[in-house]
Amino acid sequence: MDTEDTKHLIEQQKLALIVDLDQTIIHVTVDPTVKEWAHDPHNPNWDALKDVVAFQLGADGTTVSHQPERLDPEKVKSFATGGDENGCWYYVKLRPGLDEFLTTLASKYELHVYTMGTRSYADCICRIVDPDGHKFGARILSRDENGSDMQKSLARLFPISTDMVVIIDDRADVWSWSPNLIKVEPYEFFVGIGDINAAHLGPAKPLVPTPTAPPADKPSDMQGPQSKELQEQIEARPLKRKLEEALEHKKDTGAPSTDPAPKESEAQPEAEVIEEELLLRNDDTELELIEARCISNGTTPITI
Repeated sequence: MDTEDTKHLIEQQKLALIVDLDQTIIHVTVDPTVKEWAHDPHNPNWDALKDVVAFQLGADGTTVSHQPERLDPEKVKSFATGGDENGCWYYVKLRPGLDEFLTTLASKYELHVYTMGTRSYADCICRIVDPDGHKFGARILSRDENGSDMQKSLARLFPISTDMVVIIDDRADVWSWSPNLIKVEPYEFFVGIGDINAAHLGPAKPLVPTPTAPPADKPSDMQGPQSKELQEQIEARPLKRKLEEALEHKKDTGAPSTDPAPKESEAQPEAEVIEEELLLRNDDTELELIEARCISNGTTPITI
């Protein structure tokens, strides 16, 4: 770091913490099944969706055609409606315990966001995660400013020294297995969907690097919400497919349902059974472990 930034951190008695977004502190999907379930309070998945936030980017992938909004239990049918009819709705789930996690770490770290999402996407996510701007402020680096579609680099933020920097990310390979990294277990609330912004990165590589040279950087063909990968997710509806697979497996194996069997008078037609199966769960505790590692972190040397 240059002298001014180093002095600033030392005066605050803080380190710098680089925070990835997708599958590290949030999980995002464009699957319209989320909207359908959110509109039905009787769906067993509705309770897990109560804190989901939706926003919409326009057909150009840049314009925010609908600002982030939370699900209103009193007006569920209004959730994720309006906006640009050609735009793309994003459904955002915050990792359990996120606000407490960031509040605790903000007392010991200067927080930065580093994401492979676009600038418009990153701004909307940060508006959800940090609505007052007190935690991240303007310290946000997106794919649009990164200079690479394949790799992240600490030199983009700290060109001189990284001695006072810690990273949390679910992907170690995009950082070339940097020693500054604390690896996070990927968060997959929307089962079967993965990282919405990682289609151009390919599958995650092993935590331990191989001796082969990393692939050469190449430009991404992802240009916005109507990219091929996002459009495929919208059409494929992976959440609905996962639910159908779970029901089929239960039918084949005779496994009991996650819900109590309805009384005979309450039995529903087979066509409605899909609406009565629990798929989404709020049982992730990864941030508790990461907070402990960040607070007691002794892997990154501090040079003053």
